[in-house]
Amino acid sequence: MANLSALLVLFEEIQEAVTRPESWLGPSEWGTEAEAAAEIGEVLRLLRSGIMPDERRLQVLFVPGGLLMEMEKYSEWQGETVGFTTRFDKAMAAQNT
Repeated sequence: MANLSALLVLFEEIQEAVTRPESWLGPSEWGTEAEAAAEIGEVLRLLRSGIMPDERRLQVLFVPGGLLMEMEKYSEWQGETVGFTTRFDKAMAAQNT
């Protein structure tokens, strides 16, 4: 089972990155920055309630062409997505603490 605590911390950091003024999705299929923030917000709501969101719903955020890659492409994140992805993979493989 995934480490919900680690996922919560990670998604709080992702929410902060997504809502920065300089974060932009460009011409993305993901919609607006507000819609991206709402998607991450829903993940956070579930995690804060102790509920593990659907794993596929989370994974799609990290794949090439996913929300985070698109956001990084048009924003000045400078490689943050790689760190987010590494931490996500570790949290998904870890036991809950």
